[in-house]
Amino acid sequence: MEKIKTNRLLLRPFRASDYDDLYEFLSQLRDDEFEGYPGINYENGIEQLKARLNSEEYYAIELTSAGKVIGNIYCGIREYGAREVGYIVNRSYQRNGYAAEALSAVIAYAFQRGVHRVYAECDPRNTPSWKLLEKVGMHREAHFRQKIYFHTEANGVPRWKDTYVYASLHTAGLLASEIDCHKLTDEIVDRVLYRGLEDTGARADCILVLGSTKAFQYKIPVAAEAYRNHRAPKILLSGGSVKAFPEGEMSEAEHMRLHAIAQGVRAEDLILDTSSRNTVENMFGSLLAMQRAFCIDRVKKILLVTTSFHMRRSLALARYLFPPHIEVLPCPAEDTHTRRDNWMESEVGRKRAVDEVEKIIACVKNGLIPDFEL
Repeated sequence: MEKIKTNRLLLRPFRASDYDDLYEFLSQLRDDEFEGYPGINYENGIEQLKARLNSEEYYAIELTSAGKVIGNIYCGIREYGAREVGYIVNRSYQRNGYAAEALSAVIAYAFQRGVHRVYAECDPRNTPSWKLLEKVGMHREAHFRQKIYFHTEANGVPRWKDTYVYASLHTAGLLASEIDCHKLTDEIVDRVLYRGLEDTGARADCILVLGSTKAFQYKIPVAAEAYRNHRAPKILLSGGSVKAFPEGEMSEAEHMRLHAIAQGVRAEDLILDTSSRNTVENMFGSLLAMQRAFCIDRVKKILLVTTSFHMRRSLALARYLFPPHIEVLPCPAEDTHTRRDNWMESEVGRKRAVDEVEKIIACVKNGLIPDFEL
């Protein structure tokens, strides 16, 4: 096994001297419902170290600045050129991006050496876990019901668990960070902006509509229809830029409110964010508006409504900036010139699409949104 270095970490084989660090983070999972380490103690935990020593499948995650092993990455060898990955990070070191940094590096290393498919499994209830998988660019492929169990009841009956399967394919091509903006093809633009962002028809707790000058024309009808179909009981209108509309000078959110009510949405079911001036502020302003309206912990799913060409960046920002317990789902609206089937047919459509791709790439390279695979 070769060592892998990242900005803050060294991914390397385990050593016998790592046992105290290994036991420290494994013991935190002793009663964890999502992990398979029941009954582990300092004495029998040594078997876990033996399984990792001289293994080609376990990387120790060493925090370079401290010289401490803070977790491990599993990269199990599977049939047909595949690898199964898993990760554990010491709870004292979580929320620092170490798991994403380590997992991204291991996946990139595997692809560089000819691996075709990398996949991971996790419990659907373990939202931070599958959010991390999405953060490193993996895509959900399946939801298996009662597939596995780690624990049993006192009478020996298994506690069956559902499983999500996430995967990345080497053949899926390049990462967004690797795109050369001077060599954009129509296929790359299509894959960056539109692929995999269809509306699934799912229900949610709230519909979030991002404001714009023509939001009343394209976005409000989509949001109002979802509301009328009982897909969500509330609509949050986000947009603080004040503009001169035919109805008078007002914020984008206030203008959208007028048209939402005209399309049958009850005024009491509308929430307004009139402070946001751009897409990043839309996310922070929406969180504050939802907290004030009904407490953010009550929101589990959000339908995000914006134009289809703007959806990738908006969705990535929402998923990155919103709390891990909130699942954000695309509910795209179609404008005149930047639909998936016609953006390349007009000068204005092509310019807007290409400009949006360049913004997405800039966001990835600046660390504002996670890198993702096309």
